[in-house]
Amino acid sequence: MTLNDHGLRIERVTRTNDGNEVRNVVVADKTGKVNFSVWGELGAALNEADILRITKAYTKIWKNQLTLYNRYE
Repeated sequence: MTLNDHGLRIERVTRTNDGNEVRNVVVADKTGKVNFSVWGELGAALNEADILRITKAYTKIWKNQLTLYNRYE
């Protein structure tokens, strides 16, 4: 999946029990918006209003909401 998104809004930043940082952000374009769960260094590099090109991502339902995830490489 490849998306060109903008309208980034950082909702919250959490840490897992094993110390990983997870940022939950909202990305949007003219067709809609989706929650984006970003782990690790990539998440730390995000700033509000960044324009993103998201590749190698996948979606699944989490807490009854469609969520976009980045793949680990």
